[in-house]
Amino acid sequence: MPSSSSPTNADHDTHQPVLGRRGRLPTLTPFVLVVALFGSVGLLACGGGEDDQVEGKEEDDKKLGAPPGNPEGQLVVDIYNWLSSAYNYLTDRRTCSGLIENYTNDAFVWVGDESKSEDSWVNNPTRKIPAWPGYFEGGLAYWTTKGGWLRGCWNIVNYKGPRGTVRVGLSDPWSGSNNYQCDVKGIDGKPAPFRCIRNWTYQSILSGNHLLATYCLVDSFAGEEACRGE
Repeated sequence: MPSSSSPTNADHDTHQPVLGRRGRLPTLTPFVLVVALFGSVGLLACGGGEDDQVEGKEEDDKKLGAPPGNPEGQLVVDIYNWLSSAYNYLTDRRTCSGLIENYTNDAFVWVGDESKSEDSWVNNPTRKIPAWPGYFEGGLAYWTTKGGWLRGCWNIVNYKGPRGTVRVGLSDPWSGSNNYQCDVKGIDGKPAPFRCIRNWTYQSILSGNHLLATYCLVDSFAGEEACRGE
């Protein structure tokens, strides 16, 4: 049978909160509250933990700028970019490049060229452009001249075939717009039985300091499709 005796004082102590001397919870005086409040503010002002100190250092680095060599230092990056741009501007050389792809039944041979007096030939014009066999890619011709210091570049290249001639002129001046042109002529002043059109397989670069003009010679609809990569 369960005991009918009353709980002892020890039983009460294990289930009730610890009381003050008068049986009440301890009272916090205004003085204690003020001390606790100022102590918390002091801890916050001094930086609570290591993580807070690391975050504070990162904020200081952002305000003062990172040391030299660090890409986050905006001033260093700006100076580097300015010097790099100035160096490239003073040392860059204009280039004039041309490319011809032959989609005709004629073979063409180089018959002469011209260039600006300060230019140097980086790639001499291809001496012979084979005839198109009717499949795969056409025969290629390619050339490049490089301008002198603080100079533009220009060149003219001429080819001749059994039914006419081809003349390509390129110009990339130091200032101003680039120019490029491909002209064809027939024998004895007759219209050429072929055309010079834009090449869509080898993309041109017609603006900027490095001109590349690409063309196709075609004399049939099949040649035009091949030039477009169809």
